[in-house]
Order: sequence, then C-alpha cells, then structure tokens
Amino acid sequence: MQATAWICENVPARTTILTEYWDDPLPLGGIAARGGCPLPYTSLTMDFHTLDTGERLEELLDAIQASDYIVLSSQRLYGSLLRSPQYFPLAGRYYQQLFAERLGFRLVAAPAVYPQWAGVTLLDNPRAGLPLSTPPLLVASRPAGLVLDLGRADESFTVYDHPQPLIFRRVERLSRAELESLIALTATENH
Repeated sequence: MQATAWICENVPARTTILTEYWDDPLPLGGIAARGGCPLPYTSLTMDFHTLDTGERLEELLDAIQASDYIVLSSQRLYGSLLRSPQYFPLAGRYYQQLFAERLGFRLVAAPAVYPQWAGVTLLDNPRAGLPLSTPPLLVASRPAGLVLDLGRADESFTVYDHPQPLIFRRVERLSRAELESLIALTATENH
C-alpha cells in the first residue's frame, strides 16, 4: 500500500509501468480509500519465469524500451530465479543489470516496513547471497536505531508479511543495441 501511495503521488497518469507476472502488480487499482490508485496507468507484464524457454529477449527489450518505470512488488521472482542461474540465465542477467542501474533506470523508491520488537528493528535482506548490486537508495535507507540484521529470511515471511517493493524510474533512454549488449547471453552462456 505504501508503494501504491508513492506511485499515486509521484508518477504521472498514463505512465507505462513494467510489472512482473506472478506477483501483485503495483500500483494497486481501485478505490483510493481502500489503498488503491485511481490514476490510469499503462501496465506491461513480463513473465520472467519463461524468459529462458525460447526467443524472449526481443519481448523483454520491447518492454524495457516502452516502460517509464519498472516496479518489483517483492523479491518473489528475483529472489528465487537468481538462486537457480542454470535455469534462468537471461532473467538473472536482467535483474543484475537492473539492480546495478545500468538499464537506464534508477531506484527511486523502496518503501519498507520492518518488524520491531522491544525497540529493535528486525531487518531482513532478501538480496543476501544473490549476485546483485545494492542500489545507492537501499544503502541510504537502512533503518535508524538499534537494528538486528537477520540476513535472508524465508520468502513466506518477507513476501507476505512485509515485502519491500522496488520502484525504478527511467533516467536515460538506452538504444536497443545497448540494452541487448547488457542483457543478452553470450554463446557460451546460451547452452
């Protein structure tokens, strides 16, 4: 709901937002009083589970080029696909380049709510152990005060209890050739 509120307040209507299939697309639609966003957006949805099952690179490049924002509702996909790189190499390359902010998108919002107990914030890191860069905004937004870093918590806890949506905004329009050179697999990777 915090991510939806941020989008409603900061993203102009009719903006194109790339979301992931299998996760809750943001912004939530519906009545604003119920946490939904009344503004009209164009939503593109990619199924990153199937990127590596055929010639899907062109579809991914089209989606990136058409999008003004890329919104990850949670770590549900990148957290699992990157743990099986042998099955999802193209998806892995996409996420690595996105988190490194090399695709022309910069992380601009990462609303997070962490559990607290007795004045201690229980911080989990869904990116722990993954081959991903940490965007500067995530470094700067670490909770203040006494923090117990739990590392990577179980997905059922973080995705359903307190996901950390990530909102990337286009800051530079890369050419198709530039995007392809960043994402496409080499001949030895594409076995």
